[in-house]
Amino acid sequence: MTGKRTITALVTIFFLSAFAFGAEPAKPASLQAGRLQPLLKLIRETKDPGTAMAAYARGCAIDRNSTELHDSYMRKMLTLGLPQIARFPARSLVALDAKNGTAWGVLGYMAGKHGRLGEALTNTIRAAALLGDAPSVLNNLGQLCAWYEHVTDLPRIPDADRRTLAKHKEQWSRREAFAMAYRRIQKEFQRQEQIRLDLDKKIAAAQVEANVAGREVLLLNEQLGQAKANIDGIKDRIDSLRRDRRWAYRYTLGENQIIVTSDGQVYYYPRYNYLYRDELSRRIRQEEQALRSEERRYNRLRRQVRELAKQAARKRNAVDKLRKQSRRAAVRLERTFRWDPPAVDGVVFPEIENLPLATRRVKLPEDPEADAAQQLSLAKLYLAHALNDKAETLLRGILKNYGSTAAAKEVRSLLGEVTTPGRETRR
Repeated sequence: MTGKRTITALVTIFFLSAFAFGAEPAKPASLQAGRLQPLLKLIRETKDPGTAMAAYARGCAIDRNSTELHDSYMRKMLTLGLPQIARFPARSLVALDAKNGTAWGVLGYMAGKHGRLGEALTNTIRAAALLGDAPSVLNNLGQLCAWYEHVTDLPRIPDADRRTLAKHKEQWSRREAFAMAYRRIQKEFQRQEQIRLDLDKKIAAAQVEANVAGREVLLLNEQLGQAKANIDGIKDRIDSLRRDRRWAYRYTLGENQIIVTSDGQVYYYPRYNYLYRDELSRRIRQEEQALRSEERRYNRLRRQVRELAKQAARKRNAVDKLRKQSRRAAVRLERTFRWDPPAVDGVVFPEIENLPLATRRVKLPEDPEADAAQQLSLAKLYLAHALNDKAETLLRGILKNYGSTAAAKEVRSLLGEVTTPGRETRR
């Protein structure tokens, strides 16, 4: 990933350097073609990506509508194993020349690499229709057709491309590259479907177990709550009995004992009032025994709830893991695609991850027209910001070094404005 970011950054730098001063004014086609020839020759012959980038940037400043320039640069980047850079001229080419099959192949390849399979299918159909028997393009198209026939969420494909596919698919299917790629993805879809079915069964079974464990936890929690309520009730009764035993008092009425409890109840015991206190003590002992039994039951239920809750959590985690496996199985399909960049002169050059280091400094062919035009653009920028002294220096340098260029004609009129008496010059 770092290498790809480095490549993108370098491309940006070269293009900014080309377009920083804007494109040159339109010139006769013959003049532009003559100035492009040394740059085209350099692009075709160099083995250094940086040199090709710089030459292409200079060429775009001269004539950005040159299909020959874009095509040469695209092919050079493909031979250097840099289709991600070839994407830039390919975009320009399909806008200028929709019959360039290699450019459509590059765009289809890059869209596929980035997971935009609908866009990849459209571009690759156009490439195959133009290139005919191109194994790398047919490989990409075969796997995309298998994907298109099995995917449920169909992408938007233009009607013209669908008609092209219907017209040529039988012919393409007889090509080995197409057929092998088609079968590979078709088998992967079948394998994925079987994995999905197996996982669905496992997920359903695991979900049932998780639901059962959850219901058991709920039932035990209800029993635990009832046991807690029983314990609280027993404690309340014990407290009441102890208060009765502590606060009971007696009134003597003849030979009978009248016992009035704290809650207002009246008991009559002939003569022997201690019998009532013994009864209260006996009942307290019974309640305490019941309390100990209920507390043991409560503690046992609490341990069972904790254990069952852990089991239920493990079962829910098992369901989540199975669902993740199902999602990963869907992603696995895209990773089985094998993308091949378009061939150049019948040879497919594999993509490299990192841009090779430049072995020497980039040196472009001399082009007085381009140099004069860039300096003139910079001088105009100085004038727009009232930096007349710097603008004048640049303009006089253009007259001195590039006096025969087209830019020199405009320089003379600009110099008259800069040196007009009374005009303010910023120092």
